[in-house]
Amino acid sequence: MMMNAAEEKLVFFDLETAGLEETSAIIQIAAIAVNPQLRELECFETKIRFDVDQASQEALAVNRF
Repeated sequence: MMMNAAEEKLVFFDLETAGLEETSAIIQIAAIAVNPQLRELECFETKIRFDVDQASQEALAVNRF
């Protein structure tokens, strides 16, 4: 399926975690879709419930939790 330039979009994702370990919980997800000129088309952000006792206090401070 071909898309014309007006339909093209690029999506960037950002994940925030509760620490630096591979097993650290993802605590926030954000995404932004942009057109070829990098103008914002759509955006999304949500926080995810997690066990605070399993999180790095340093990571929580960096993420402003």
